[in-house]
Amino acid sequence: MSTVINTRDRQDFLKRAQRMENRPRRSWRPHLSSTEMVIDIYVLLEVLAIHLCGVAVAVYYVHGQLGVKDFCAEYLMVMVALPVLYVAIAKSRRLYEFRALCSFSSFIGRAIACLLLAFGLLIVAGFMLGVASDFSRVWYALWVVTALPAVMTLRALASGAFVKGARSGLIRRNAAIYGSREAVGRLQETIGKASPEIRVVQSFVAAARGRGRPSASAAISALVDFGQKHDLDLIIVAPDADSYAELPEILSTLSVLPAEVHVSLDFGERNLPIRGVSTLDRMQLLDVQRRPISGWGRLLKTLEDYSVGTIALAALLPAFLVIAIAIKLESKGPVFFKQRRHGFNHKIITVWKFRTMRVMEDGDDFVQAVHGDARVTRVGRFLRATSLDELPQLINVMLGDMSIVGPRPHPLALNNQYIDLLESYGNRHKVKPGITGWAQINGFRGPTGDPYLMQKRVEYDLEYIEKWSVWMDLKIIAATPFRGLVHENAV
Repeated sequence: MSTVINTRDRQDFLKRAQRMENRPRRSWRPHLSSTEMVIDIYVLLEVLAIHLCGVAVAVYYVHGQLGVKDFCAEYLMVMVALPVLYVAIAKSRRLYEFRALCSFSSFIGRAIACLLLAFGLLIVAGFMLGVASDFSRVWYALWVVTALPAVMTLRALASGAFVKGARSGLIRRNAAIYGSREAVGRLQETIGKASPEIRVVQSFVAAARGRGRPSASAAISALVDFGQKHDLDLIIVAPDADSYAELPEILSTLSVLPAEVHVSLDFGERNLPIRGVSTLDRMQLLDVQRRPISGWGRLLKTLEDYSVGTIALAALLPAFLVIAIAIKLESKGPVFFKQRRHGFNHKIITVWKFRTMRVMEDGDDFVQAVHGDARVTRVGRFLRATSLDELPQLINVMLGDMSIVGPRPHPLALNNQYIDLLESYGNRHKVKPGITGWAQINGFRGPTGDPYLMQKRVEYDLEYIEKWSVWMDLKIIAATPFRGLVHENAV
């Protein structure tokens, strides 16, 4: 028997829906099914709290202590702008999702950081517009001091109220799930962990029929019948590979129900990173990967590399001369050591370093240095311990082969060793390699003979690529002299 829902099935469903119009509804417990409304009310309370803190401090200090009477118009504009700016930043950090509002301890740090960032940005805007001197600095400081505990208190109260409301059923969204047995099980587990406000009231499993393929008709018919007897807020459809052809008909059948319908793209244990949906004529495309550091970001990254590289080369030129003399005085051989490594998009580049060994190994003959390695010279040991041997890579930056900040380039032999051993290892090469990086300032540098340590380094590198910003680069550059140069792992 065919598993596709035919026109007759759909007509039967529509007739059943018409007969249900006069059927009495089952009683249901009152609940708030729109979490968006609850969250919007909370956002409004947070905005009012921050605003009123500013008003109260202004009345007490600006009017009461300083005796300024006509201050309302100027100060009111700031007291409206700041809460709005904070909400915009907090929403971009997903701090108004129901899960975030239910978990006080996990998200309060981000909320405080967003509020301080909003205050900081407003200060910068005031100086840029030349109006910072028009406002009392004491008032602004007191506003910060009062707004922080106000937001913390509100979030603590909201966390308790939302958790209690979700557990009691006052705040909930009734959901039904349709899909294969495995997909339904994974969805129920995920919803239980991540969405306390969603209650799965019924699951509908597509039974295997005819050559082992799932039949949708019976389960969808039961779902529609259930949805007409109960108040469903959302339906999640999780089709497997064999039932994707039936999906348009399934969704058309479910359209008779007054509920949200979502399609879960279930790929089992492997998660598909969906970034968005785009269209090509009438075809819909899932965006699963974006070009990293592109557009204006690429331009800013390039300007950052050349400006920092030029300044660093000029400032460190005396150090270059001293290190070169020390190398030549201790041992025979060139000052610089050049080694082939993988760069952007796996392109082979020549990386410059100060020579620290008595040998010049490259390619497949490469043997990674270890503690107490006899090949390392005395000067080289000092250079490696302080990472000064990496300074010539500023030349690579000026040549366009490397960046100031990025995943560290590894020798070809090391890349060949790990490319098949660690998943996503090759993804490090989606951006230019760097002199310093996110992994290095987090303690992952030095020998990489342990696959676990290399895996952690790769994780930090991929996190950097995913979250890149100029601000992140500046933080890494600022932290490098303290956390990235001298380290116990250096050899």
